Amino acid sequence: MKKICYRRLSPTEPKHKILTLPTTYRIHFPKPKTTITILDSDGFKGTGKMHSSGLTRIDGLGWWYRRHPSIKVGTMIGVYKEDNNNYIIKLEDNPNEEEILEEHFENEGYEEDFTSLSLEKDLENALVNNLTVLEDDLSLFKSQYPIDYEDGKGIIDILAKDKDGNFVVIELKAGIAKEKVCATILKYIALVKRNIPEAKEIKGIIIANEFDNGLKLSVSNLSNVFLKKYNINFTFEDIR
Repeated sequence: MKKICYRRLSPTEPKHKILTLPTTYRIHFPKPKTTITILDSDGFKGTGKMHSSGLTRIDGLGWWYRRHPSIKVGTMIGVYKEDNNNYIIKLEDNPNEEEILEEHFENEGYEEDFTSLSLEKDLENALVNNLTVLEDDLSLFKSQYPIDYEDGKGIIDILAKDKDGNFVVIELKAGIAKEKVCATILKYIALVKRNIPEAKEIKGIIIANEFDNGLKLSVSNLSNVFLKKYNINFTFEDIR
């Protein structure tokens, strides 16, 4: 078993049930969106998921925090990796003080990133229940559609079908969609064509609140990729 680091929990982590390490430790973890096996101090086995952004952040640790209700901001933990690629997160009472990670990395980005992730999920849920707001007769094939390729795995936010039975790949971005999103959706279009025999004509839709100029230019000559902007409309109800 190899120790990755000792550190104290920041305010963001217990609040959102996540674990975030400085990018220095990214080399010890797998690719974004990969599900990993995690053990706690008692040997209880659960899972976590590497965040999609490429940060050294593990999501889905609600089970770990529930098993350790005494955890709070500043609690000392140790993070370890076993030879079988399982990870261990332990409470540490008396770690070697010289080995404690005291690097004060920025938490603002993690808070913002969590908010973006939540908004993206809300956007996905809204569309799954009403795809016709994008296009008449658009129907759901599957949300969070996993797709494999030679160098890894991907997840299509929403895979749909249009009125003619053609597949539509929908990529969601909570804020600004940047130029690299074009490469992502073109990859997913190619993988759908390769992996689903009945998929012939495939188009892509990128949904975001804003689009940078690089992305607009990248799709300007593509006949099968479209940009759609979402707007947030707030509604209110009386509670008391």
